[in-house]
Amino acid sequence: MLEEKKKIELLEKYFSERSDVLMAFVFGSYAKGQIMSESDLDIAVYFKPRGKSIEWGESTIYPNEMEIWSDIEKITGIETDLVVLNRANPNIVFNVLKTGLPLSIKDPTIFLEFYLTISREAEDFRAFVKDYWLIYQRSRSLSEEDKVRLIKRLQFLDMEIQEFPNYQNLNLKTYQEDKIQRRNIERWIETLTIAAIDAAKIVLSSQKRKMPDSYGEALQSFALMADFTEKEAEEFGEFAKLRNILAHEYLDVRWKRIDDFIKRSEPYFRKLIEAVKSSFLAEKEKQ
Repeated sequence: MLEEKKKIELLEKYFSERSDVLMAFVFGSYAKGQIMSESDLDIAVYFKPRGKSIEWGESTIYPNEMEIWSDIEKITGIETDLVVLNRANPNIVFNVLKTGLPLSIKDPTIFLEFYLTISREAEDFRAFVKDYWLIYQRSRSLSEEDKVRLIKRLQFLDMEIQEFPNYQNLNLKTYQEDKIQRRNIERWIETLTIAAIDAAKIVLSSQKRKMPDSYGEALQSFALMADFTEKEAEEFGEFAKLRNILAHEYLDVRWKRIDDFIKRSEPYFRKLIEAVKSSFLAEKEKQ
């Protein structure tokens, strides 16, 4: 135990000196005191966000990941699994934050904000996972029940994308000063994104696709099935972060994401709707 305690102290010192890592935790068997001779060391890190907002659900590969991984194994002499909290599955992140042993928390305010955001996200995502599994088990293709659900989501998306012209001239000043406009567009984007995620869940699970680890991955996989290019699918997956716009505390940060959504997302939604109609619903009608 003394040897393990010394290793933890060395890791605490290591992460306290890294300016690029805001939080680091040990979790799993080492945090629980259930160490076996063959146990790997589970370490989770949260990299300093590039902007003012909390980062989560990212697809980014951070420059120093491999360096940190290698350093940990040199310090401890133990094979290590490294989890990047900025992009990990929300349930894994929540488990780390709730049960992990902190090695470094440089900003308690960011930790609390991240914890609250992830706890809500994890609860929502658990419901997504359960529904995905139920659909997955029902049949090898769209059941009638799931077909009806998909049609409803598709009709909703088809109706809501007609609102794009109403927001094309929205600017930061109006967004900041007009509370009604701000509330309207935030609600509109959230409902569009949630409907797209629901449609993705129905299609992916009914086609027996691997369960996504995040909402972003769900949208990205859905887009690839709809013949998006890899770049288009990756960009579409980024819009999943807008399912809860209020998670972004600063108005200017929220506005950047909203402005990007207004300018770029409409063609993606139209392409997705047509692809689902022709590839899934039309095919079902022929049977």
